[in-house]
Amino acid sequence: MPIRTAPASSSRQQTRGRGVSDPIEDDEDGAEVQPAARDKGKGRAVPPAGLASEVNGDGVNGHTATSSEVVDEEGWTVQTYQPRPVTRAGPTITSLRNTQDKLKEMQSKIEDGMERSKEMAKMIEDVEEDDEMIDGIDAGYRRALEQRQIIQIKIDVLSDLSQRLQRGEQMVDVEKQFKTESDRLTDEYMARSQRAKFKDSEDYQDFRQAIWEVNHPEQGCPPVSHWLEKGPDDDDESDFEMGGTTQNYRCPLTLLTLQDAHTNPECGHSYSGTAITQLLEQGRMVNGRRQAMKCPEPGCNAKVTKDGLRRNEKWQKQADEYEKRKKRREDEREGDEEDVEVIGED
Repeated sequence: MPIRTAPASSSRQQTRGRGVSDPIEDDEDGAEVQPAARDKGKGRAVPPAGLASEVNGDGVNGHTATSSEVVDEEGWTVQTYQPRPVTRAGPTITSLRNTQDKLKEMQSKIEDGMERSKEMAKMIEDVEEDDEMIDGIDAGYRRALEQRQIIQIKIDVLSDLSQRLQRGEQMVDVEKQFKTESDRLTDEYMARSQRAKFKDSEDYQDFRQAIWEVNHPEQGCPPVSHWLEKGPDDDDESDFEMGGTTQNYRCPLTLLTLQDAHTNPECGHSYSGTAITQLLEQGRMVNGRRQAMKCPEPGCNAKVTKDGLRRNEKWQKQADEYEKRKKRREDEREGDEEDVEVIGED
């Protein structure tokens, strides 16, 4: 990485026939550079190869200078070192992208933990409604959401730096710029209230919805404000009420619980795979192509096509769990009725 440096030692200047009183020239970036220490053919002072590697290190900059990129000048010291703008952006951009990939892997691991937390909370709710352990899982789930968002902030900053370098913008100390900007945005995010952080989070709403419907299948889940503390700067409740709806695992075609759920991205409605496929195959053909049909969900005007459908394994898993809970409750009711009959006969 090209960098700025300070003047060479006076003894070095004298061996080249120049006195310490010789004028200091400015390079093209405005930095003062002694004539004694210049880059080959460009008049730019650079540090020794070994120290260039030490300065750059293995940080976000990611580029270690080689002997072909620097001139080994005597008298250069860490104290006289001055950063120069990045002009060889290729290695730096590659390093930034590698760092982004590693951060995305961390996000994926966090999301796996979030899913396990949700499953654990559902199991506990199934055993004991509103158990105190769920409050602890809820707190851990929010912390995971925070950590995922902080990582996303870093990814976004790295992406912005990469784009600026690709446009040819010169930067001094890329690693410092990354840290400064990511720290600033992280502090702003963490200063927000719990309600401000999670009021629009679909993941948090799904988390609370999944727990709620274990014991309230026919009741709408309360809005997320029910579980989020209001901060001093938060707006009125009406600005972000979420919830109050029940999940529908019924296929609008078979009127039974979904089987092999397929979802239409145009409207979000889901159907049993076999039923929706058979319906779409009856559609009108125009120029050898099957025409889109109206979504079979009552009141929906969205169009649905066979190619547009997406198999929804996550939704099918929730539908299966709903069906199991429904059957178990029916068995429990039947058992209670039999007990009442036996008591009556006695």
